[in-house]
Amino acid sequence: MNDADTPDSEGSFADYPRSIAELRSDKTGSGADWTPRDALIAMLRDIDSGVFKPSALVISHTTKNPNGSFSHNHYAAAPDLAHMIMALQLSLAKLSRSAPE
Repeated sequence: MNDADTPDSEGSFADYPRSIAELRSDKTGSGADWTPRDALIAMLRDIDSGVFKPSALVISHTTKNPNGSFSHNHYAAAPDLAHMIMALQLSLAKLSRSAPE
């Protein structure tokens, strides 16, 4: 990694620059226009700069395996299961409203 790929010396992403892919995704509203890494950096930048302070966070990802199957993993930080489920339900509702027909 070079310096452009890392947070500042304090470990903060607050001043990390927006990628072209992130700007394109903001314009089109499509998650297909940026990478999962771009999305994670945007989220870290927003958290580190104080745009929001999440009380619950659930990150889920799938990976397509060489044999065509998919594997799944998730990371969660929340005070309890109810907050995790609420975060997931709200995300599902928002995705459902914004999904292309």
